[in-house]
Formats: sequence, structure tokens, C-alpha cells
Amino acid sequence: MSKALDLSMEGLQDHHRRVAYIAYRLGEKYNLTPTQKRDLVYLGLIHDIGILRWDANDERIRQIAENEFEHCRRGALILKNSYFDHYARYIFSHHDHYVGKNPSGLTGEEIPLLCRVLFLADRIAVNFNPESCILEKVKYWREYFTKRKIFDPRLLEVFFELAEAEEFWLTLGDSDILNQRLEEIGYAEELINLPDMIGLAELFAKLVDHKSRFTFFHSQLVGEIAEYLGKVLNFGQEDVSFLKIAGLLHDIGKMSVPESILEKPGDLTEEEFLCMKKHSFYTYYLLKGVFPEKIVKVAAYHHEKLDGSGYPFKKKGEELGFEERLLAVIDIFVALLEERPYRKGLDYLEIKGIMEEMGQRNKIDRELVRVVLDNYPELQAIKKKLSEA
Repeated sequence: MSKALDLSMEGLQDHHRRVAYIAYRLGEKYNLTPTQKRDLVYLGLIHDIGILRWDANDERIRQIAENEFEHCRRGALILKNSYFDHYARYIFSHHDHYVGKNPSGLTGEEIPLLCRVLFLADRIAVNFNPESCILEKVKYWREYFTKRKIFDPRLLEVFFELAEAEEFWLTLGDSDILNQRLEEIGYAEELINLPDMIGLAELFAKLVDHKSRFTFFHSQLVGEIAEYLGKVLNFGQEDVSFLKIAGLLHDIGKMSVPESILEKPGDLTEEEFLCMKKHSFYTYYLLKGVFPEKIVKVAAYHHEKLDGSGYPFKKKGEELGFEERLLAVIDIFVALLEERPYRKGLDYLEIKGIMEEMGQRNKIDRELVRVVLDNYPELQAIKKKLSEA
């Protein structure tokens, strides 16, 4: 999720990993428990989840980002009733000032300790400039932070002690070493059961779908339809769940695509289409190592075509398994069903004509096109229910 957030925030690459690392080191120096230190890493990686869309040239988005409490509120709402529901209260208060006057109503020691650590870590990361001579700037940090009365004074003393170590700053300035240190810390816990994987996938889907008002529940709808058709086709329970998860996750790579392209009302230029095509590549590498390989392939291969003309891996024919073919058909169906910036959602006959023609040209599986079309009323009902939720 950290990498996905970084992809959506041009100019803030590595920010979330820096915050996670700084928070962990502060917690370590403060003698926090292993559980608290683990929570700080997770919170650091997702703390800016309330700024899903980032464009330095978009004044409305800049205002959300610069209003520190607004993005905290949005982030907490996104996490509420999700896989990370237990972190919502920390995200809500992760910019609370020690001196008070916060939307939470909290002040001083009333603010949860993890929030106080996270706020300091975030401000350190924001003011850190890897392009400058890192060690030369260290002497200014004490003066800079001492002037600001918004931080926990005891945590500031911990930070000043930590700041004396050159390795701390050098680690922050090198992306490869930073990632290595986070791996050594062991922040990536393995998901051990299907409910956890589904919960996390549903959160990812919500993040991606918020990128554009035209795809507000696209990933969620693909996931729901995938689950329904998996049952229709008599998949086993685990395979049904895996297919649903792949549907929820298939567009996570769109975090790398600018909203100006996602919401363009006309045809994409060749350059814009090339930018769009990279999203399924990022889907593969964002999910790899986190979810089972079967889920990763089904999710990432949704733009591959049977004749090899798809993207980005140029898979074809027998290289594409049954579930991979099925999700590709579902994704096309949902895209045609939904409204887009350049057209209204299509009706049954229009969808039928387009999908059958694609099947005849050996782009997608004709038998699976028939399965989707035969279940059109039920799939429309799923869309209606999701849109009304």
C-alpha cells in the first residue's frame, strides 16, 4: 500500500517509507513494545491515505493536503470498518498538536503516544531533503524543531539524540538501504487466512476506485461479479475467494496513472495510452510477494488477449489460464456497463455486440463471454445493489 500511495503522489516518493522508518527508530529509542513499534511502521506506511489524489497543480487537492486535519479526517473515514479499522483513531489524530486546539479535542498526554510519534516522524520526513548535503544540515535540526511548540518535548529529546547518528540520516537518503532496513525490521507480515486477504483487498479496491468519479466502485463491482460467476461455474470456495480478491485488486496499478488521464473526456493520445498501459504492470509488482502468485497473475493479466495483442506481458492462448480469461472478460463487461468520461454506460445489446465481436476475433474467450451475457440480469442487480450501498 505504501508503494501504491507513493505512485499516486508525484514528488512524495519514499515519503511513507521514511515516516515508517523514522517512527520505528523513535519508538525503539523510546523503549516502546514490539507491538507498538510494529504499529508505528504500519501507521507510517499508510498515514497519508486521506490524500488519495495528489496533483501539485490542482489547487483543490493542494488545499486538502495542506489542511493537515482534513486529510486526517478523510483517512480515518477510509479506514473505518476496513481491514485497518483499529488504526482509524490514530490516523485521525496523527497531526494533533501537543499544545492542543485539535479537532479531536485532545491535548498533551491525552493524545495517544503513537500519534505523537507519528506526527514528529512525518514532520522530520517532510523537511528532509535527500538532494542536499545530508550531514551538513543535521546541526540545524535542533534549532528548527525546538522553535515549534507543537511536538511532545520528551519525544523531541529522543529525536535529538537519534539525530546525532550519521547512519540515521544516510539511511533516509538512500532508497535501497531504506527498503533493506525496513525488510530487516520485518514490517511485512504474511497474511495467514482468506478473511484477512479479502479484507485487505477490499481496502485496496476502495483506494483505487476513489481515484476517479467514473470508476468509483469499478474494482468492487469486478470483485463482486467475479465471486458470483465463480459460484455459477462451480469453483471451490478457495478458488471463488481467490477470484474475488483478484477482481478487487486488478486495477491497483492505476495508482500510478494521473487523474487527468483517467477522467479525460475524449480519446487518449498515444503517449497517454502508453501511460495507461503501465497500470497492469504495476498491479503485478505491487501484489507480488504479498498475495499468492495465483491471485497476482489473475489480477495482472486482465488486459492480456488470446491472440497475444494485449499488454503488458504479451501472454496468449494457453499461457492464459481459465481464471485469467474469465477476469479479463468480466473487466471488459464492467467497463462497458459503467459510465465513462467520454460516454454513457452501454445497454445489453451494445455490450453483447462488442463482446461477441471481440470473441470472434480471438481477443477474449467466447465461451466465457456467453457465461457473462447469460447472467446479465443477475450482474445488473449486483451493480444496482453496490451503487445503492
